[in-house]
Amino acid sequence: MKIKLKKISIIVYARGDFEQTKKTLYSIIDQNVNHLFFDVLILSDDSNPNFLEKLNKFIDSELLINYSILPLDKYNGLPLSLVFLLKNNLVNGKYTTILKSGDVLKEGWIQYFLDNLFDLNKDCYMSDLKEKLLVEKKVSKKDRNKDWLKPEYKVVKSKIFISESSSKELTLDEALSTKAIFLGKFFKTSRIKDIEAVDDRILYQHIFVYFEMILKCSSFYYVSKISATIVHKPLFPHKKMDSERIKLLLNVLNVMVCQKPYVNGQVLQLLALAIINTSKDLRYVYKLKNYKYLDNKNYVIVPTYMSKWKTILLTKNIIETGKLQKKRK
Repeated sequence: MKIKLKKISIIVYARGDFEQTKKTLYSIIDQNVNHLFFDVLILSDDSNPNFLEKLNKFIDSELLINYSILPLDKYNGLPLSLVFLLKNNLVNGKYTTILKSGDVLKEGWIQYFLDNLFDLNKDCYMSDLKEKLLVEKKVSKKDRNKDWLKPEYKVVKSKIFISESSSKELTLDEALSTKAIFLGKFFKTSRIKDIEAVDDRILYQHIFVYFEMILKCSSFYYVSKISATIVHKPLFPHKKMDSERIKLLLNVLNVMVCQKPYVNGQVLQLLALAIINTSKDLRYVYKLKNYKYLDNKNYVIVPTYMSKWKTILLTKNIIETGKLQKKRK
């Protein structure tokens, strides 16, 4: 008799930090789910022999028979690496979930998914998260110009809620209004196999890939449970954007602009965040080719990263003309 097994693939994206990767792997091990129901693929980006050796020893010592490592010799970034895995059929589970080194699953979350959500057969599942945001500490005036000083961070704790309601079906627009974070999501693998990346290692490409994955799905389900904890730095750090980084960002955002108002709203928020971190003399570099898609207010701004009024204030010229004017001296 052939037994039909419920199975998921857990992708762990790692970049050489063994202690953080081990922390994530232990959170998977502690789920206490039979290995027949899931597999784990550790994606080691820009691998080094020492890191790989530690990973292999860890897998052997913990007797992990359903864990494998895919080493990549040069840096690709999560989006491009994910596309590579999917295109080459290296992800075998019916559902795919993605963790980055340092992410921690809440105990019992995988079993809850298998017991309560798997059989609903939705294309995408979303859950709430605990967030630990690393915010750069303010530097005193006398130390502000000391380039040799390494930035120090403080942790700001918060929660990321997908919806105000309890478990329910989500519309596409509701799914598109979420933060571009892979953690806490299960995607039906067959739906996302043909996603594309814009270009090799392009700046903030994960945002484009996230929304592309959402757009590939036709049914969404939200469960009001904290599924994991994420630790990350702000999307746009306080370091100033230079011309090259601005152009890389625009390569992504020009592709993202479309007929979906919620995606366009996210594009404007990203532009506003970047503009804040750009000196006024460099702001003329911001030129949005597809700005005409934003005519007649073809955008919906959800205050994910900043308020609606501030987003519009900073991007008003881009919406109307496609570019920001160079500051006149």
